[in-house]
Amino acid sequence: KIGYVTLPIYKGMLQAKLVECPEVSEKASKTAFMQSALKSIVESYNQCMSGSQSEYIATEEKVKLNIFALGSMVHSRLDIEGISDNALNETDFRGLKYSFGTSLIATFPRGRGRFALLAEVMYKSYGVEGTHMKRYYNVEDVYTSTTTKFDLGYIGVNTMLRYRLIDAAIRPYLSLGVGNNFMVSQKSNQVIHNYTSSSESRRERQPIADLRKHEQSLLLGLGMEVKRLSAEIRFENGNGFSPFDGVASKTYSLGLQLGYMLR
Repeated sequence: KIGYVTLPIYKGMLQAKLVECPEVSEKASKTAFMQSALKSIVESYNQCMSGSQSEYIATEEKVKLNIFALGSMVHSRLDIEGISDNALNETDFRGLKYSFGTSLIATFPRGRGRFALLAEVMYKSYGVEGTHMKRYYNVEDVYTSTTTKFDLGYIGVNTMLRYRLIDAAIRPYLSLGVGNNFMVSQKSNQVIHNYTSSSESRRERQPIADLRKHEQSLLLGLGMEVKRLSAEIRFENGNGFSPFDGVASKTYSLGLQLGYMLR
C-alpha cells in the first residue's frame, strides 16, 4: 500500500521569519495557505513590531505592453466550390507571398504572465495561380488551357489570445484568434488559350467580377520567444472573396512569422 503526506513547509518558514515576535510566530503553525490568512498574520506581525495597527497593501499588478515589428512568408491555397466554371472549380490554386506589420501585446500579470492579448495590423499580400486543361473530342491537339491568377492585397486586423507554455530562456506559446481582412488592391486575371492543329487564339478576362472586400478568418499559431525575438508558425483559414451565395472560396495559409520587440 502506497500513501503520501503533505508537509506544510511554509509554516516553518513563517515561524522562522516571524521569530522576533513570539506571539505571532506561534500562530504560524495554525495559519492556512490562503491569501486572507497570510495577509492577516503579516498585519499582526507589523503591528507587533511597530506598536500600531497597519494594513498590508500588495504591490499593484500592471499589464505589460510590448510592441513588435512583424514579417512573414506565407504559402497559400485556394479552393473554389459551387461555380459552373470548371477552370475555377477544378483547379488547384497555390502561391507564395509575404506579409508585414506590427503588433501590440498586452501581457496580464495574473497566472505569472502566461496569458496575453494581441492586436496585429498587417499588410497581407495574397497570390495564388493555377492552370486548367480541357481537351475536346479525345483529340490530342485540340484543347483549351486556362490560367487563372488571383493577386490581392489586404489590410488585416488580427485579435488573438496567447498562452505561454513555460517560463524559461526559450518561451514557447500557443495562440488562437480571429482575423478581419479588408481588400485594398486587386490585379486578378484569367488567360484562355484555345489550340487546334492549325490555329491558336488567346483572350483575357476577370475570373470573378466584383470580389467581396471583407474576409473573416480563424488563426492558430505555435511559436516561441527568445529575448527580443519571436518566431511563429501561423495557420489561417478564411472565407475568401466570393460575392455569390452558394459559391464558396476557402483560403488556407501557412506561414513563418518573425518578430522583433521594439519596446
